[in-house]
Amino acid sequence: MRVIVEDEPTDDHGNTRGRARQVSLNGTTRGVLERSGDVDYFRVVVTRTGTLTVKTEGPTDTVGELQRANGTKLDDNDDGGTGSNFQIRQQVSAGTYYVRVSGYNGSATGSYTLHVQFTPSGGGPGTPTTDDHPDRREDVRRTTRLNTATRGVLERSRDVDYFRVEVTQTGQLRIATSGSTDTDGNLQTSRTVLAGDDDAGEGANFRIVRQVPRGTYYIAVFGGRGRTATGAYTLHVSFTPGGGDGSPPSDDHGDRREGATRVGLGTATRGALEQRGDVDYFRIDIERAGQLRIATSGRSTDTAGNLQDARRVLAQNDNVTRTDRNFRIVRQVPRGTYYVAVYGGNRRTATVPYTLHVGFTPGGGGGPSDIREHGDSRGQATVVRLDATLPVNVRGALERRGDRDYFRVIVPATGELRVATSGTTDTFGYLGDATGRWLSQNDDNRENLNFRIVRRVSRGTYYVAVVGGEGRTATGEYTLHVNFSRQ
Repeated sequence: MRVIVEDEPTDDHGNTRGRARQVSLNGTTRGVLERSGDVDYFRVVVTRTGTLTVKTEGPTDTVGELQRANGTKLDDNDDGGTGSNFQIRQQVSAGTYYVRVSGYNGSATGSYTLHVQFTPSGGGPGTPTTDDHPDRREDVRRTTRLNTATRGVLERSRDVDYFRVEVTQTGQLRIATSGSTDTDGNLQTSRTVLAGDDDAGEGANFRIVRQVPRGTYYIAVFGGRGRTATGAYTLHVSFTPGGGDGSPPSDDHGDRREGATRVGLGTATRGALEQRGDVDYFRIDIERAGQLRIATSGRSTDTAGNLQDARRVLAQNDNVTRTDRNFRIVRQVPRGTYYVAVYGGNRRTATVPYTLHVGFTPGGGGGPSDIREHGDSRGQATVVRLDATLPVNVRGALERRGDRDYFRVIVPATGELRVATSGTTDTFGYLGDATGRWLSQNDDNRENLNFRIVRRVSRGTYYVAVVGGEGRTATGEYTLHVNFSRQ
């Protein structure tokens, strides 16, 4: 039996600005958030104007804040770095600055490494002295030609690059970036934003498809992860005439079941609703009974959808939650051919890019599947009943990016609680108490990408939250194992 002794930990770094540890530029410092609520402060002295970058690396979910000498906040960040680490990049002048490192939600604990990097303006390699594209629409002097590719660089955190395009007739305008930089973008007129997107393109690039009339349009390109991402990209602008003179604009997927795009199980397919009233059809062939899961993803996407067999509509959905305007349908189905219709939300007026995800788990023979949905909040948590001698195993699935499954565990006495997942899905787990305070968290154990948490607990109610790894983007099936031993 493993015995856990919880002594009061020592504090490796000061938890106030007055006790901050001074760190050198272009160096690394190891740290540990020893307990819930722990905060570590570091002091950085900059002798000239330049770009200051502070970030953490390691398994701990950190939150960072960059402060001026008087303690006022200059910038903050949660998951802008690798995994669940923070990253802040700011243009600063000479002076003293403080870095505040804390755990996510004030409760995450564990080790981390703080990296501090500084590049003087006009002198360091890779540091731009000028901006390659204007930061405002009013400053754009050159028109970007249609059906061309233009290179750009987001030189610093919060940088925005603007481009202007002239459209001489009605048609379909497609804008997207390519490259390794995480980009966001939007399409604007001189008065309003028409459409925006984050990750509908390749990798972490944005992609927008929009039916537009003749006119002048502006494209804004900025960094992802809260506008903190920087780096090079290529902007692609293409245009297909049609739609205003009786000729139809190009359509990526069929508008009827007869022209449906065939998609396989366990796939993700990109699409776009190019104009109001557009409907995209997909065909799915299933060879045995099981649980079918279909959903769309995209941060700025507003979609609705339905699932059909050869004769009728079986299920339909609009918004997953009040804030997630993608749709999701989970249905136990027998062998056969099925169709998915994707259309715009807000009474079919939305015109947006999206990604359609199709998941399937064989089994059930048309009855209830052993993999079912779990609640997205503590109030809707699935109850896990502990067995005195054997571990309890519960199957689940993260159907979409950002999905979170909650489980409620009632512990009958003081002892050791062990929760872990198994399977091929990259999972991240949290353990919390009845008040909502997170007690422990874990990402990857030493053997694979599943999480594992072991904690000594007293009698009471606890909650387990399962989310996807890789910045909460991973999706797929998993098995949750819950075991308890009295002590």
